Formats: sequence, structure tokens, C-alpha cells
Amino acid sequence: MDSGVKWLPGPGNRDTALWSGLRAGNRDALAQLYKSHINGLRKHGFYVCKDPHLVSDCIHELFSRLWSKRDRISEAQNVKIYLYKSLERIVIAQLLRNRKRATGVHSREDLATDSSEQLWIDKEAHKEQLNEIKKCIQSLPKCQREVILLKFFNDLSYSEISEVMEMQVASVYNLTSKAIEHLRQKMQFQPAA
Repeated sequence: MDSGVKWLPGPGNRDTALWSGLRAGNRDALAQLYKSHINGLRKHGFYVCKDPHLVSDCIHELFSRLWSKRDRISEAQNVKIYLYKSLERIVIAQLLRNRKRATGVHSREDLATDSSEQLWIDKEAHKEQLNEIKKCIQSLPKCQREVILLKFFNDLSYSEISEVMEMQVASVYNLTSKAIEHLRQKMQFQPAA
């Protein structure tokens, strides 16, 4: 019985096929990997460094390196993790180079210590923000909470959410808008603990 839904490979299977294509010299495979992961890489890069221009440059450098070294790169167990970790290394290396130029500091140990301390501080601040966001999301009414989780944590489109929640697309837009407004108000007036 045909349900009308076409089977698509899961992201991991698709990534593995694209990775093999890249290693074989297929430019389209590289382009598809870029399109599939660009948004997630931007978010991850911004987590490591708050400079969107630097993050963007580092993403382009990552994909340039992948292409130029395609015949030497090995199979990846998890392409997404490989890309994220590679981007993180490139961003940190670039931050260290920029800081070395700006300060005239020549000791890599000094830079690594300062950088790792700052990264730890940034991660802790990020954890606090995430905990605050989780609390605010938990305070939403059930339908609003579900639409936020489906939209922003599971990356579903509005039409996909309407199917999952069995409601009109316009209702999903409405519900999302109300949930975002509720979160905005809640987070704006949250007393400092």
C-alpha cells in the first residue's frame, strides 16, 4: 500500500553517501554537505566565537580544506561531528592568531591558557542561559511548548508541525507567535537569582 510518502535516507546515511562522493572528487557532494550543515555550523561556530564574520570565514576555510584534501581525508564515523569539531579547531586557531597579532604575545601557552579560561567562562554563561530558556519553555502551555520544541529543537517546517499536531498551518503560525511572545516577556522580566 503506497502512502504517497517517499523514503529518504536519514541524515546520517545521506551524509555518509555525500562524504564518499566528496572523497571521490564530486563537487556536488561538497555543495550538498555545505547546504545540509551550514545553519548548524553557524550556530556552533557562534557558540565558540561571537564574531559572525570570523565564523563565516572559518566555515568557508573548512570546506576549502575539505575540497583541497579530499583525496587524503578518511571515512568519517559521524560527518556532522567531524564538521563541528573541525570548525571548532579552525575558529580557535584563528582566534589565537588574531590575539597574537593584536597583543604581540608570542607564548602559545599564555594564549592557550587565556583562551581556555575564556571558553570555560563562555560555556558556563551559555549553560546558565540554556537553563533559563528551558525553565521558560517548561512554563509555556502544553501546545505552545510542543510547537516551540518541534520548530526550534527538531527543525520541522510549519507544514510538518501542522501534520504532527493535526492543525492548520495558520494555527501553527499563530501558536508559534504566541509562544515566542510569551518567552520574550518571561525572559525580559526574569528576576536575577
